[in-house]
Amino acid sequence: MNKWLLMTIWLCTWPLSVHAQDASSDDDDGNAAVVDGESTGDVDDGASAEAKSELQLRAEIARAEAEKAKAEAQKAEADAQRMQAEAQKAQAEASAQREQPANASESPGTQENSEENQPGEENEDEADRPNHRGFYFRFTPGLGISKVWGRGTLDPVPGLERIDDPDHRSVVGSLALDLGGGIVKNLALHVGTFFEKPFLRDAEHEQMAFNLFGLSAGLSWYFTEHDLFLTGQLRLVKMLVKFPTVICTEYFADTFDWYSGPGMSFTFGKEWYEDVEDDGAIGLGVQGNFYRMHGGVDDHFKFNYLSLLLVLTFTHF
Repeated sequence: MNKWLLMTIWLCTWPLSVHAQDASSDDDDGNAAVVDGESTGDVDDGASAEAKSELQLRAEIARAEAEKAKAEAQKAEADAQRMQAEAQKAQAEASAQREQPANASESPGTQENSEENQPGEENEDEADRPNHRGFYFRFTPGLGISKVWGRGTLDPVPGLERIDDPDHRSVVGSLALDLGGGIVKNLALHVGTFFEKPFLRDAEHEQMAFNLFGLSAGLSWYFTEHDLFLTGQLRLVKMLVKFPTVICTEYFADTFDWYSGPGMSFTFGKEWYEDVEDDGAIGLGVQGNFYRMHGGVDDHFKFNYLSLLLVLTFTHF
């Protein structure tokens, strides 16, 4: 009886157990499907994150390279501006060095006058030259040769032999002094006095001797950077002719006579100045003089005088 009771209970509960197994199987399949779906989603999400990270890295690299190129361009531009500024500075310094010697040798007033009188004259050679302006002074001793000659017969003098066509050559010494001032840069106007003395007497004509002196007016012009100069003068000359062999009873001295006339003088030379600030110089030059003088009774006799001298110059200008 117990056996039949157990069998009856098993038959009643068997459909329920089968149904529970099916449900459990369905639950397992669903859980497996959910796990599989979740695993596939995780894989897809990981791949997407890696691609995004790679794109971000490339973007960062590209941005860094762009910033580096921009920085190099800015540096190159700054270098170009610096080089341009240095070139402008060097040009300004060179211009200042060219202008400085001329500005240092002139006061503000004289510099302004120089620009007004001679515009465009400024150059490097001029800047190295002394500024020849203002007061002019020159003392000129010289030594050379001379010739005095005339045509005709000198006026008869008691006690003198007849003198026809005198012609005399001698060593001669000279002194000259000139004062004046600059009228424009490197050009001076001056007046002065001079004296010339032939040292040798004319032994053929009563030991006749000559002394010359007079007044002068002229111009001196300085040119080139080496301070070469040219001086031209007009002169008014008096010549004293003495005859020491005959005593003048009126003056108890050597018999003498006067001759006078115009003349001209030219001097070419070079002077040396210590520097552009110094106005004093010593120079060396060659001077030529020619005079034509007349005298005697009714001014009938004419003397010609020619001299060639080597001269020293002591100048302030």
